[in-house]
Amino acid sequence: MKTAKRVFLIGLVFSLLSLNVATIVSATAYNALYSLLSHVPIPSLFDNSIKTKHKTSELKNTALIKKQKKEMKELRIINKGFINVHKKIPSIVNRIRNRTAKIAITGVATIPAESVPILGIVTILTAAGMEVYLSCENMKDLDKINNIVNPNNPNNQSDKVCGLQVPTIKEIKSKIGL
Repeated sequence: MKTAKRVFLIGLVFSLLSLNVATIVSATAYNALYSLLSHVPIPSLFDNSIKTKHKTSELKNTALIKKQKKEMKELRIINKGFINVHKKIPSIVNRIRNRTAKIAITGVATIPAESVPILGIVTILTAAGMEVYLSCENMKDLDKINNIVNPNNPNNQSDKVCGLQVPTIKEIKSKIGL
């Protein structure tokens, strides 16, 4: 009886060692043992198994891939809007340049006419009116650029210039006593 028990225990230890080595070395042996043990109704038995970890990793990866695709789509939309908005800036800058040049040219060109009595008043008022108008347009365009570059903090200043009123010829004549 002792001999049979000893043979049985030696056989059991040898079988378990062989099975352990087989599951480590052979994926087929591991899968066969895993499928055999999956019928055992102990849920915590497989919490740390490679297949469970692999399935969990696959689910996490799938969720992350979906999230990444969504974020990439949103980023493409944002970048497209950013590019479209920034394409407007050069045309706005060109308009500002042209108006600024007109203001400077007008200021210099009206100097001789401003020195003529009575005609000078009309020239000064006309030039001032044009300067206010062009400056107002420049401010509007600068506000557009500001809103493009800084959409969360619009600080429109065009009302300060666009609200200026050039006095009329009658007002000027009455102030100087003509």
